[in-house]
Parts: sequence; structure tokens; C-alpha cells
Amino acid sequence: MTQGFYTGITGLTAYQTAIDVTADNIANVNTVGFRSTVAEFGDLLEEKIVSGSNTGPTDNQVGIGTRINATTMNTAQGIFERTNKATDLAIAGEGWFGIQDPVGTYFTRAGDFIFDGSRNMVTNDGMSVLGTVGNNFTLDGEGNWAISELKNSTAFTEPGAQVPLNFPKDMSVPPQATSYGEFFGNIGFPPTDVPASQVVRTVGSTIVDGEGNENGLFLTFTLSDTQPATGISWNVNAKIVPQGADKDSGIVYDTQDAVLLFDETGGLTENPLRDMDNNGVNTVVDIGQGLVGIRSTGPETSLSSKSDGIVGGDLVGYAVADDGNMMASFSNGVTTSVGRLAVYHFQNEQGLERVGASKYQRSSDSGDAVFWKDASGEYMTGTHIYNNKLETSNVNLTESMTNLIIMQKAYSANSKLITTGDEMIKKALEMKR
Repeated sequence: MTQGFYTGITGLTAYQTAIDVTADNIANVNTVGFRSTVAEFGDLLEEKIVSGSNTGPTDNQVGIGTRINATTMNTAQGIFERTNKATDLAIAGEGWFGIQDPVGTYFTRAGDFIFDGSRNMVTNDGMSVLGTVGNNFTLDGEGNWAISELKNSTAFTEPGAQVPLNFPKDMSVPPQATSYGEFFGNIGFPPTDVPASQVVRTVGSTIVDGEGNENGLFLTFTLSDTQPATGISWNVNAKIVPQGADKDSGIVYDTQDAVLLFDETGGLTENPLRDMDNNGVNTVVDIGQGLVGIRSTGPETSLSSKSDGIVGGDLVGYAVADDGNMMASFSNGVTTSVGRLAVYHFQNEQGLERVGASKYQRSSDSGDAVFWKDASGEYMTGTHIYNNKLETSNVNLTESMTNLIIMQKAYSANSKLITTGDEMIKKALEMKR
């Protein structure tokens, strides 16, 4: 009879804990990166009542209550909320950001990061965000930060070797001189009723010299007066003019003339143009050969060019790419990776230990933080990172409110067990009188 008291007490204790868990979920319905918790119930050990004959007893068991076996993290992804801040980040799928303070390393889904005055990437409460810092920017001879190599991506170091992300507040990309200019397209098959000197085609390309000046490389094609028995012949003039100068001004760094021979298919038989002097920098002039590059076929004309080399530029800002690369952008339009934001994974993320403020830390149940690898064995992010978005709490408010009502009813029912047991004992005492 008295067991009912204790069974009711276990129910009161368990459902009070479950109500506390649900209340915490509801209270954090608007907390960025919050992972809700589920209270999991289990029954307590049972006692046996033995009855039956001498030949074979029948065992009957009676439960003695319930308890909370575990409070388990809900790993469902929260809804993404759009923001107007480029350093607000959200992970699509599995993965955790790594953050650090002087005490230790923690993991979070809350990507509301900022750059502080020293260009450290930090959380709103000042914890450092972890990742790999690139080795492609250094101090120049004047003590200023400058890009030494343009990169599309930064390779991760080992998971345990990640460091606080810190980048220069001021940085530049030095100019890189043009090494080649390539020209493409069709200069056409000219009409026969027009004088050769009037059949002219021009194409240009911007090239950069060693001082970072944007000079002009121009090719002018004029139909030759004398034509071969087969194919067609064009004269070409190539010239490099200084920045700001007109191609016909007469001010040039270098100029050369050549004759181009095209076969009966319109393909260039050879490229006679030599390398040119771009204000002290050797520049290759590539017009191709055969039907690749400059050709002379049909009546339509269409010419284009491309070249390498960049002018110098100053840092405009930083942004995070979808694979975690920290991209620095410059005033000359150049972007380069200067680091990579770490995204950690766990064998059992439900085993992470909650420490508050949407932060968790490693435990023996979660295992160590690792990076995923691609098919070639290189570390990768293993997920998609969105900027200008935050992952909101994954609390389902409708479900939580429903569970709260159910658990409140269950709590009341368990309290009724105690009052019922009390009434039964009173009846038994009255029978004795």
C-alpha cells in the first residue's frame, strides 16, 4: 500500500524535471543557434509477487515508478533567418563552429560573429572564432601587410591546430605586370570591291607594367595590297601605348609590323609577332595559330582579347564563402582567400556537454572534434555555410506547449496517487477501530 506513495513521488520528480526541460526550451525559442532538449523517461526496477502451487510458481511483477533516463539534444536544424550582416553565418546540415576563450574550446551553431577593432573574428561575447589563417600575406619592406600569393582556397591544418582567426585591418595587393596578351576572333573575309587600305580591323587589350600602370596593347589589321595565290594576307601593326595615351597619338613604348598569312580555310599559318616591351616588362603577344586565335573566315567580324596582370589595390573588406574560405576583396576587383573558417564534426554530437549560451564542449560520449575528408583525403568543410543568415532556435513551440499540457496532467495524476494512498491508509486505520 505504501509503495503507491513512493511510485507517485518518482512520477512527481520525473515530470517536474520534464516540465523544467520544456520550460527551458520555450524560454529559448528565440535564442540563436539553440538546440532544444528532449526528456526521455524510463521505468524503475520492478518488484515480484510470487504466487501459485507447489508444482510451478507464477511470477507477477509490479513496477515501482519512473525516472528521467536522459535529456537528449534535438539535432534538427533550425530555421534560417536573413540578416544584413555579412559575418552572420549559418551551417546547413551537420557541423559546428569552433570558438575559444582563455579557459577552453567550445562548439556552437550560433554564427552571429563580428570583427572587432583588431580584426579578430569573435562572438558577441568576445570569444575567438577558430580556423586556419593563410600564409599568403606578409609584411613588406615598409611594414605594411601585402598579399604575396592569390589563392582560391586555403587548405585546412589539423583539427587540433586551428587558431583564432585574425586578419590585417589594412592590406594591399601589389601590382603584377602582364606577361601575355591573347587575341581571338575573326577579322573576316573582306569584300572585293573595297580598296585594301580601307579594310581595317582593330582590337586592344589593357596590360599592366611593372609600376602598376594600365597601358594599352593594340593590334591593327589592314588587308594587304598583294594577295597570295591561295588564302589571304593581312598586315598587322602591334603597339603598346602608355596609360592615358591614345593609340594614334604617336607616344609608344614599343611597336612592330608583320604580315599574317591565312590558308584557304582561314587559319593562321604562323604567328610572326615577337615579344614586346611594356615599359620595361617583356610581354608575349599571342594571336594563336590555325583556327585557334585570330582567323580570317566569312563576312562576320568579332574580336576579343584577354591578358594577365593586375593593378595594385587596397583592402575593401572580408567575406566568408560557402565552403568557409575567408575571402579578402580589394579596390582593384581582386579577391583572394586568406584563411578558412573551421567547421567541426563529431561521431556523436548528442553526446556534447551543454555549457550554456548555445555553447557545448567535447565529452567522452561525443568523441573528439574532427574534420571530414574529401575523396582525395584532403580536409574539407563538409557542409554549406550561408552568410547574411542565422540559424534560429530549433524549438517547435506548438509541440512544446502540447507536451507541457500533457506533462502537467501527468504531474497532477501522480500527485493524485499520493492522496489516494493517504485515503487508503486512513480507511485501513478506521477498520482497526
